[in-house]
Amino acid sequence: MAETFLFNITDRVLGRFSSIALEHITSTWNTKSEVQKLQNTLSTIRAVILDADGQQAKKHEVRDWLEKLKDAVYEIDDLLDDLSTQVSQRNVEICSGILILKKVRRFFSSSNPIACRFKIAQRVKGLRQRLDEIADDRTKFHFSEQAHFIPLDNNVKEQTHSFVRASDIIGRDDDKENIVQLLLSSKDEEDVSVIPVVGIGGLGKTTVVKLAYNDDRVVQSFDLGMWVSVSEDFGVVKVVEKILKSATGENLAHLDMDQMQSRLAGVLNNKKYLLVLDDVWNEDRNKWMDLRELLMNGLTGSKIIVTTRSKAVALITGTTCPYNLAGLSDDDCLSLFLKCAFRGPENWLPNLVAIAKEIVKKCGGVPLAVKTFGWLVVYEYG
Repeated sequence: MAETFLFNITDRVLGRFSSIALEHITSTWNTKSEVQKLQNTLSTIRAVILDADGQQAKKHEVRDWLEKLKDAVYEIDDLLDDLSTQVSQRNVEICSGILILKKVRRFFSSSNPIACRFKIAQRVKGLRQRLDEIADDRTKFHFSEQAHFIPLDNNVKEQTHSFVRASDIIGRDDDKENIVQLLLSSKDEEDVSVIPVVGIGGLGKTTVVKLAYNDDRVVQSFDLGMWVSVSEDFGVVKVVEKILKSATGENLAHLDMDQMQSRLAGVLNNKKYLLVLDDVWNEDRNKWMDLRELLMNGLTGSKIIVTTRSKAVALITGTTCPYNLAGLSDDDCLSLFLKCAFRGPENWLPNLVAIAKEIVKKCGGVPLAVKTFGWLVVYEYG
């Protein structure tokens, strides 16, 4: 069927939204929200394409609807092509192994990119509005979603883990040591205390906590270490299930909540434990208190580290002094950029370093931003 082809094209276009380079440039150009809305709407429409195909032979209105959708999908594909092109055209260039500033200055300047950004933003907005109208029109045809279709969940994030190669990390020795000392401290009045690590996205909260979590002094100080990647799913049942899986290696999803809490109490009983709850977004104090109550069986000195972007999350844990992670120094940012972009000190020519300094100043001490620009150099020219 012709629209099976449309379904596959739509599927491919949706897959392109996950590009790291595309993610970066839409964030930089403040179009990320509009692009995500475009992706969400296209994902919703994809669910009914196959049913629409079955109806088009009987209804010319459906056929017209599919044609409009097809045109929109092709235009979205073209838009993504243009955005990808901007990634390569507005970064840095390497000519005969020498980094030049030909487009870096223009990429970061306050004037040159504006016209292009404005045009792209208008295209994104126009396409989103057009696709919204197509999505609204589908309701009058009463299409059914195909049973085999699984909608994209844009809130699902990559799960983190506790492994880290310490030799690859630049500029976080002091933060690591500070957190290690907080973990080894036994001054807390409560048996189980909470240490929120707070900072904006991309700052390296997870990395710093990994360094502390794997420090030999910490490993030897705790009877049990657990690492849980939380993200936006803070259902108490799901979090407890993840804690148990980290502690025991078993998948206990088949247990009901009462069985889980009983098993958790047994796992934590008479143990000094360290639990990392990474990337917490929940600001509902009641949910936090429900979970906290189940974690109070540990011995004195047990610690819970919560990494979060939200100061409100830190407050609901009851901690008055969260650890606020700062950005990297300019020197550390420069070292990180050169390591990502040029792979070794032998390539760090004086003119390259001078230009790299201009780039990292724009990154605000955020390691992810520094690495992104470094990787773009390798991606485009390595």
